[in-house]
Amino acid sequence: MHKKFFILITTIILSSSSVYAQNRVDYREIQQQVMQKDRDTLADSRDQRAAKLERASEVITVSSLTQREERHQAAQLRRRDRLLDHYASF
Repeated sequence: MHKKFFILITTIILSSSSVYAQNRVDYREIQQQVMQKDRDTLADSRDQRAAKLERASEVITVSSLTQREERHQAAQLRRRDRLLDHYASF
């Protein structure tokens, strides 16, 4: 009787520890998958921010080029007006 009881208890303990060990392995795998997903999400958001910044810098560059061209044209017009005024005085 005692021997059967001991075998039963030992079997329960071993199967419980086996299930516990499998659950720990499953938990680690799930935890690694979640961490990888978080890393991927962070990388995606970092890439999106970098793309937005790149587009913004392109817009600023185009805007500054346009302003530079406008200033250049205004300076050319002022030079032309001065030359016309100068030759008109003769």
